[in-house]
Amino acid sequence: MKKYTLTMMAMTFFFSFFALAGESSPTQKGIECGQALNKIPYAAPEHSLNKGMELARDAFITCLSRYLRIQTISPEGHEHLAVEFLHEAIKVLGWPTKRYETAARFLEKKTPSRSNFIATLPADNSKEYDWSQLQSKRSIILNHHMDVVGVVPEQWESPDLVFSGKIAPSKEHPNKQYIWGRGALDMKGIGMLQLVSMVMIERMGWPRNKDIHFLAIADEEQASSGAIGTVQAMDSQGELYALSKAAMMLSESGGASMNLPKDGVNLHLIGVEEKGAAWMKLTDSDPMVLLQNMAKIRTLDVYDQVKKDRGAWRRSDCKLTKITTPGSKVNVIASKIEFNIECDEVIAENFFKQAFTHGFEGLSFEQLSRGKTHSMTLATKSSSHGSIGLSQSVLEVFAVGAHRLGFVTLPKKAPKKAKFYRETQTKVIKEFVKNLGTENLPISILRKLQWIPFMQRFMLRQVANAFEIDGLFRTTCQFSALNANQEKAEALLDCRLLHTADQEGAVKNFFVELKKFIGNEDLVIEPIVAWNVSNSPLDNPEYKTLVSSLKRLDPKALVTPYLFPAGTDNKFFRDPVTAGKPHIHPVPSYGFLPVFLDAELVATMHGSNERFPLAEVTPGLFRYSQVLRDLVAND
Repeated sequence: MKKYTLTMMAMTFFFSFFALAGESSPTQKGIECGQALNKIPYAAPEHSLNKGMELARDAFITCLSRYLRIQTISPEGHEHLAVEFLHEAIKVLGWPTKRYETAARFLEKKTPSRSNFIATLPADNSKEYDWSQLQSKRSIILNHHMDVVGVVPEQWESPDLVFSGKIAPSKEHPNKQYIWGRGALDMKGIGMLQLVSMVMIERMGWPRNKDIHFLAIADEEQASSGAIGTVQAMDSQGELYALSKAAMMLSESGGASMNLPKDGVNLHLIGVEEKGAAWMKLTDSDPMVLLQNMAKIRTLDVYDQVKKDRGAWRRSDCKLTKITTPGSKVNVIASKIEFNIECDEVIAENFFKQAFTHGFEGLSFEQLSRGKTHSMTLATKSSSHGSIGLSQSVLEVFAVGAHRLGFVTLPKKAPKKAKFYRETQTKVIKEFVKNLGTENLPISILRKLQWIPFMQRFMLRQVANAFEIDGLFRTTCQFSALNANQEKAEALLDCRLLHTADQEGAVKNFFVELKKFIGNEDLVIEPIVAWNVSNSPLDNPEYKTLVSSLKRLDPKALVTPYLFPAGTDNKFFRDPVTAGKPHIHPVPSYGFLPVFLDAELVATMHGSNERFPLAEVTPGLFRYSQVLRDLVAND
């Protein structure tokens, strides 16, 4: 009786909290999503596919809007709220579901238990499913992560859009409608594409010879404890043993673009490979020495500004006393920095503002002066994913200001490039460039000239430039945080590795190689986490089905495998050794998002103003459901 009373008290508090906050509970949001899903009709003569797609579109909008309002911000995640939402949404469908907890080690520390969720649509329409046993049918896993990266609300068009799920235009595109909120693309929107497509598969009565698993995992943005724990549970004695028989997993890292590599061609990118990573913390007694170290490895693109400096802002009576990058994460480009400067003499009102912002656009600068101490905040419009680097880092702006004031001397031209930055061509990259060459004559010509010394590197640089991603085919490093007081300074560095592909032990040696190149004996490099390049096979039957299906659906399609320059949880499923389970059979994992996004929208992932284009809901759902239909129809 006591246990029952405590449970009722907890539930009362839970629902009261959301009521007081003026927001419905995750349970209520899930019920509303489930009601919308349940309106998708079962196949019958009076119900055409068009009618089903219309209601599927409505369900997607309803479900994603509710999902985005649930704040599952990394590193804490609070994914149990998302699990509650998903459980309630799927309950009405009658599919077998399972909630499970995972915990993993990160930085040699055990992370707290995190909530995960799986729902399965069995090929035989069974209402029960035993995930701890191998099943007679193979399966397709549709995987998305529930956690999202943090936000800086004032950097959005309007702070009330951040976790709103609102449908509204953008200031830049007033005639286009979007579903707004953190996670709209990364990756709650993909999760809802998967879920609604599964409902379409069932209700349209399309043939199924494979089970379909809807997998929602925790903690992708921080420690991947959800993915690691899930793979570990796929052991023969584990509660998710059935997943080890999966023929394919679809997840993030795919994409689609119109008019690439030329007008009239729709480029569909299937994430078959992704870079490795080396995340680290660098420590020195002097923050300005760290800035020089970062400049030496080309993580500060400041050369033009430094070259123009004529010493007009140089001060010998001032010193930096504190530097903070608030909310810093190793894999997110810094967009805000706070710092204190102490000066012996009086400073003109706008002196520091000019020193730090001259020559840059889209910056905000705040200053509070008390006596000799001047506290300042410098911010850019948006952050973005560190490995892709589609927005300017505020650390570059800060470094230029520090140089102008005479705190540090930075180079006027790019330093010598380290050997580990040289372009690398893997099997997947070769196939990618070959496919582009079928539609782009210059690329085709360059491919045929690769026998000429340096031509291969030139070709890869030209392709990377066409996609506006510097370093797409080489190892890259991104300086993502600087924190310092008068005793020590620390920096965060996010390196994405490609030169280590197929080289055993190369990732571990990279930390030694990096320090040797920098040449600072006092520098301490502390590895955070590291992994090597991962990929899935190009000759996988399901991959071939996916490619042929997209070509059938889109006559303008150029479908190609590609290297995703960031990292995802796919690596743990592709290579269970990384999750500590070398005897588990790898699950071929592919990035798939058949939604056309421009560069502006791609940059909103981990950045500001993240949103899903409303015009892409119906075509995206159609392509996703039809591809899934073909995948599960094959035995």
